[in-house]
Amino acid sequence: MVLDVRGEPGLPAAVGSLLEQSEPVELVVVSSGGVGAAAALRRAGLGVRVIEREERLFPGAARNVGVAATSAPYVAFLAADCVASPGWAAGRLREHRRGAVGVACAMASAEPRSSAANAALLLLHNRRLPSTPPRLRLFYGVSYPREALERIGPFRPDVRAGEDSQLNTALRGELATVFAADVVCRHRYPTTTGALLSDMLRRGRLRAALRRSSREKPDWSLALSALRNVRRALEQARMVPEPARRRALLAARPLVVAGGLAYAAGVATERWRPTRLRESRYRELPTAGGRRRSRAQGEAGRRG
Repeated sequence: MVLDVRGEPGLPAAVGSLLEQSEPVELVVVSSGGVGAAAALRRAGLGVRVIEREERLFPGAARNVGVAATSAPYVAFLAADCVASPGWAAGRLREHRRGAVGVACAMASAEPRSSAANAALLLLHNRRLPSTPPRLRLFYGVSYPREALERIGPFRPDVRAGEDSQLNTALRGELATVFAADVVCRHRYPTTTGALLSDMLRRGRLRAALRRSSREKPDWSLALSALRNVRRALEQARMVPEPARRRALLAARPLVVAGGLAYAAGVATERWRPTRLRESRYRELPTAGGRRRSRAQGEAGRRG
């Protein structure tokens, strides 16, 4: 299923990438925050089922709507700002049929020639590259057997990020979850320097606000973590096996450093922003009932 908010411009491309898979898929689009997604898809000549909600749904709630509206034995999700590479469905089915309960996917850029997009990929998803060493991999973009979702789910509907972390942890605790390096989701990242820096600043502020919403004050450890992430991103770029791709990623090194600094600045400055501006900007953020966020939830800001 495809998860959309307010008619993402890339929605037709996301839907088209699923319709072009070698394995047939049961496809539904869940769009919230307004109407118009169905009309946009019709204009693109894509006749698929669309569930539209006027109200804005958090990701977990949107996932639950899509799960309830479908019946296929395996369930996978694609954000409307991503496209599924060839083999996205076939690779998942292969691993599920081999016994995997959860199948996590790798990330790539939808604009591989853009230095800004490559920098964003390295900063946000350096632990989800096809070449990421097993000890560093993050298991996100997971597909599930329907029976496992019915048994362990649903997704938390009340959090802005990390809605799948608790469920994924439960799955890994009892059954096998695998990382399928050939199952690749291509994300649409910022393609200009200004857009990259603005996005990383916003993400840093949002990450600090999420920390506050869970009754934890944002601290300098988040900013330091962002700077350590720059080092890891550059190390991962050097490990990419394809020479041309490695060169393209390494060419983005100055932007990786600049983007990491922008993220750290966002974290740091969120503390000093006027309260009225923080509350206005993040008024949709739910509280987490005083619970501490897990490390897995903490990676939500790097998932795109």
